[in-house]
Amino acid sequence: MKRMFKSLFALSVAGILFSCNMGSDKKKDDGSATLPGNTATSAMTEANTEVSNVPFDILTIYHSVKDYKVRRSAYDADLSRRKENGFTDIAVERAADNPNNIKIVFSVSYMSKAKSFASDPGLKEVMEKAGVTSKPDMKFWKVLGLNS
Repeated sequence: MKRMFKSLFALSVAGILFSCNMGSDKKKDDGSATLPGNTATSAMTEANTEVSNVPFDILTIYHSVKDYKVRRSAYDADLSRRKENGFTDIAVERAADNPNNIKIVFSVSYMSKAKSFASDPGLKEVMEKAGVTSKPDMKFWKVLGLNS
């Protein structure tokens, strides 16, 4: 459980940092991250060696719903289909400013199965019945490292 929390925390922080940097027009590269004697880089490398199971694949899904409780019931009922397709639940998140905006994060065992599952018309039907009101924004990622 502690490792899952660390993974979730690291993914959330990475997402925040990535989204914060998206609009930056200034290029900052002083080269310090690539210097062989850089102690910050050395510390990060040492911390990453403690984490096992890296790299791994994840899927994030962002969408809006009419009613979170209804969507959550449908999500919980669909667990067996997710497991059959190699998904492991990492997190279900609600936006702080709009609790009907949802983010779901899965660890993915088989990328090809996950992509097939994501494009399955049956998934669209399940989501519509669950009250999903927006087109799901699905993104596949490869986690290369985690800081502990």
